[in-house]
Amino acid sequence: MQLDGDPSDPLPTENAAAVAQGGAQVEAFVLGYDAGDQQWGFWMRGSDAADSPALALATSPVTPVPGEWVHLVGVYDAGTSAISLYVNGQTTGPVQLSAPMTWSATGALTLARERWNGALSNFFPGSIDQVSVYAGSVSAREVGNLYGATS
Repeated sequence: MQLDGDPSDPLPTENAAAVAQGGAQVEAFVLGYDAGDQQWGFWMRGSDAADSPALALATSPVTPVPGEWVHLVGVYDAGTSAISLYVNGQTTGPVQLSAPMTWSATGALTLARERWNGALSNFFPGSIDQVSVYAGSVSAREVGNLYGATS
């Protein structure tokens, strides 16, 4: 995926969801751009309730560059209650959830937006290509293979 613009353009000032899945009020997970840290991010929320806070936020050590394509992978490992974000095959390691994940998202998998407090928001200002979703978590080796296949 990539954010629209040229490398010299400013980064977005709002979160931007590239891939998400959730419920009636919020998304259980979002993979996209985290405006607070101005980094790529992957976050999960603990309940389908208005203003539900993130249980964890994994961010990249790399600042996004408008117009530059990146390969993002978000992984949730239910066995360890942790999430990981991979950017171009690299990760900073897992981030533990602050509480157990207590709900399963039953809503549709969505691209280029998320649901916040029941309304569609945080539209992705860029391009998204070659989205894949897997049942279960993928290993670091599998992420590396996926990145190698797309680079």
